Amino acid sequence: MRLEAVKALGNLGHKAIPTLEKLAREARTEEVRLEAAKTLGELDSSKAMPTLEELAREAEDQLVRLEAAKTLGEHDPSKATPILEELVWAIEDEWQRLRIAQLLIRFKAGKVAALALEELAFKAKSELIRLDAVITYGKLDPTWTISALIELILAVNDESIRLKASEALNGILNKLDPDKAIPALEELIHKAEWEPVQLEAARALGKLDYKIAIPILEKLANEVNPVQIEAAAELGKYDPSKAIPALIDIIKKESNNYCCSEHQRAVEMLGEIGIEAIPALEKLARDVENTKIRLEIAKALEKLDWEKAVNILKEIIKKTKNNDIKHEAIKLLAKNDPEETVSALEHLVLEVKYEDRQLRVAESLGEIDAQRTIPLLKQLALKAEDELLQLRAARALMVLDPEGAIPILERLVFKKEGHSHFTDRYIRDKAAEALAQLGLIAISTLEKLAREADKRVRRDAVVALGELGPEAIPSLDRLVKNAGDERVRIYAAEALGKLIPEKAALLLEGLAREAEYESSRYRATEILEEIGPQAIPALKKLALEARDEWVRRKASEALGKLGEPPLSGENLN
Repeated sequence: MRLEAVKALGNLGHKAIPTLEKLAREARTEEVRLEAAKTLGELDSSKAMPTLEELAREAEDQLVRLEAAKTLGEHDPSKATPILEELVWAIEDEWQRLRIAQLLIRFKAGKVAALALEELAFKAKSELIRLDAVITYGKLDPTWTISALIELILAVNDESIRLKASEALNGILNKLDPDKAIPALEELIHKAEWEPVQLEAARALGKLDYKIAIPILEKLANEVNPVQIEAAAELGKYDPSKAIPALIDIIKKESNNYCCSEHQRAVEMLGEIGIEAIPALEKLARDVENTKIRLEIAKALEKLDWEKAVNILKEIIKKTKNNDIKHEAIKLLAKNDPEETVSALEHLVLEVKYEDRQLRVAESLGEIDAQRTIPLLKQLALKAEDELLQLRAARALMVLDPEGAIPILERLVFKKEGHSHFTDRYIRDKAAEALAQLGLIAISTLEKLAREADKRVRRDAVVALGELGPEAIPSLDRLVKNAGDERVRIYAAEALGKLIPEKAALLLEGLAREAEYESSRYRATEILEEIGPQAIPALKKLALEARDEWVRRKASEALGKLGEPPLSGENLN
């Protein structure tokens, strides 16, 4: 709380300097003195320096000393450096020692920082601190860092630390002399028993001398290990002729039984090798029986040789019994041959057993040929057993045939209650929302919803009519005058007030006098006040003549708010 109060003083600006000076000198706790000095330094560094230096040298709490020295160093590194050089050996916390070493490097005191970092790199209890210390040392001496990183990789047990160290090694190579780096990397590859580390070292080696990296990558690419595909992909950058057979072996392994992400990734890698991989991909498509893998091969060939990809896709569509794969192949083929694709999709709709998949196929067909899709969507919207699917089909139909979607959406709004109250309500609400989105072409349907639909839908329908603008005035007028639900009459009058205030005021006056329910009369009076000056004549009549005392009082108050003298039947004389 006290520290927050000190920070708040800083927000007062220079007026707070005398108070902050006093706190920095005289506050009971070192923490408050430090916070006061830091805040004071942001306003006037010269006045904060004595306190910061005193705390950095003499505070009992070493963390207070560290924070004071850090802040002091931001203003005068020469005064902070000797204090930090002392603290880096005095503090026991390894994280804080690492932080001090990083500050010393920042303040150009690399000699002591190097000694501290070297000790942390080899003796810290935390392997993560050891890694950070080595990486920080790299800013001072990249050559030393490479040997330290290699030693760390070989020594630690945590695989994530080993991998991070390998990646760090890869990142500093551009600063190193290749003659020194290459032997060290070769030693690491020879001694490291974990393939991910070997791969990272081989990647680093490839940047320095790819000819040395090729046999290492080839070995990793042809043995079963966690990085086999990545090694083959890396090998493909330097020698595609060696990478292609390795990737094909990975793809063929048990490929007739299943297609896993490993197979897919290997096919992608073949595609990334480029045109040199085309013959291998063609042969692979002939040799493997797994349709999913053949589809992945077609995708890889799509970017390299579209005609060859088309041949594979056509064969998949003709022979496969898996409708999901067939659908995917048809969508891919659509880029080249829309007419043949349309015919294939029409047949697929008839073959697919499940309605949700039929809808997905119909939506794909709609992207190519809207006119042929419309009958399929209508059939699903009207006859699907799943009513949520009917809604999805109707919404898809909105895009292709808005007028044709209206009766289907209307039917969903007025559907009978089924087994699930919540599902039924969701379908009604979403169908009504879709009709509102259709706008003017659905105006008569929206009026019907306002009169006859579920209570929750009625208000939304009136609001949607109001948003259509002047074209909706006749519908709103009719609803105010003869809707069976009094609340709908109020909603419609409110919407009408935003379009033609004078006419709405006359209708609202009648509702305020004659509505059956008190709540309707009161709401009508409130809406008149919201309409503003155009409603003054109606409000005057209500203030003088309404039978309901609350309506008279409310109308009189509304007149006062609109700048008119308040009136009521009681004070007329």
